[in-house]
Amino acid sequence: MKRARTVPLPPLTLDRRHPLAPQIAASVRAAIRAGRFAPGARLPPTRALATACRVSRQVVVAAFEDLAAAGDIRGRVGAGSYVARPPRVRLPCRTVTDPDGHAILLTTLHEL
Repeated sequence: MKRARTVPLPPLTLDRRHPLAPQIAASVRAAIRAGRFAPGARLPPTRALATACRVSRQVVVAAFEDLAAAGDIRGRVGAGSYVARPPRVRLPCRTVTDPDGHAILLTTLHEL
């Protein structure tokens, strides 16, 4: 069984104006976007992360729920939380034939 790595989080701001769950969610999201966790990688268990951050498990669960709602992670009951895989992008394409009879696949990219 693979063990999940811990997430080195910056110090949390203990202030009512800065709730803890969004701070933890932002730190985990930053770690994912910085490449410290690859798509499909298992995240640390909520209990371990709560202990490391010295917060209640419910705070970490709320942070993970925010990350899941945003599509950054996916949770499986009893199996842990994993970094979501990016969606596959399907490009519009068509096949044309060149003068020698060879098929050529054409794709078009449009800026959003």
